[in-house]
Amino acid sequence: MKFLSSVRSKTFASCLALIVAASAPLPAAAGTPQTDANIKFIQTFLEKIRTATFQHHDPKEIREIGERYLRPDYIQHSEGIKPGREGYIGSMVGLAQGGGPLVGPMPSPKDLYWVADGDKVVWVSSVQLPGKDKPEFMFNMMRIQDGKIAEHWGK
Repeated sequence: MKFLSSVRSKTFASCLALIVAASAPLPAAAGTPQTDANIKFIQTFLEKIRTATFQHHDPKEIREIGERYLRPDYIQHSEGIKPGREGYIGSMVGLAQGGGPLVGPMPSPKDLYWVADGDKVVWVSSVQLPGKDKPEFMFNMMRIQDGKIAEHWGK
């Protein structure tokens, strides 16, 4: 019993430390020039794809951005987005046209925290969905390979 109590205490303390560290109002964790460039690359991609999807509602623009930033062998690990580069593009076109889990257009997420480690970029976003009292939080990670996005995980 003492062992389990000690593990729970350490786990709680670790989680608490992570929450406190994540609550610092930093737009991105500073790192090497390459990790900083990777964060900027993903931020630029997200800005462009969100503008095309949520403001312009333009399938042609969405396709151009998807083909420019996503590898042809792109892997999608997130539920709710179809697999592959074509699946991602099709999912964004669907959102642009008011499709998806919401009735009407989805609001664009607000990015809160950024960190990169090597070829992986992680960020936390929030979005205020219509009819919800509180914002929803999303956690995402993308892997960059050869100057394009190779994989995405998100929740």
